[in-house]
Amino acid sequence: MNELLSLKAKLAIGVGVVAVAIGGYFAMSHDLKRGDNRVATLIAQVPLAMWSATALDANGKELAETHVCADPLVRQGFELPLPKVNGSACLMVEQPVVREGRFDGRCKVGALTLVVNSSRTGDPASDFTVRMRTQALAMQDPGVLQIIRYRKLGPCPAGWHAGQAVNPGTGKTYDALDTRM
Repeated sequence: MNELLSLKAKLAIGVGVVAVAIGGYFAMSHDLKRGDNRVATLIAQVPLAMWSATALDANGKELAETHVCADPLVRQGFELPLPKVNGSACLMVEQPVVREGRFDGRCKVGALTLVVNSSRTGDPASDFTVRMRTQALAMQDPGVLQIIRYRKLGPCPAGWHAGQAVNPGTGKTYDALDTRM
């Protein structure tokens, strides 16, 4: 594969970065909830917080925003870049290097190996920005850069669950943990 990634593939990678991280949480949380009522009770007691997730361009211009109700596991997913390519999850091929505010790893989907990096700046408890780059290894391609600013807005609305999200422009709600999106 010596050709550049198509725009469609780049968009699929960028969109999949957050969805796969949150999807991993969903699968784990769902299994825990089914298997043990004590675990479900503990999960229900974890405080939920509403976070704004704003996509930015390379110059810091706001592109899109969503609000996500997050528990601590969903919140951790904000910083873990786990991309998808054309709907297929990219699987880690080696142990990633994870340091405070930084993630560096390699993953593979089909014959394509990707270098995945992210860095966080700001206060992780209330207002921070994550820069994620996904780049095909051995290709002369700049890859996909995704910049997202996260701001804690306060508690989630009553009755909301972790992963429930709303588009602030339209008021439309959806489940950000739904991997079919």
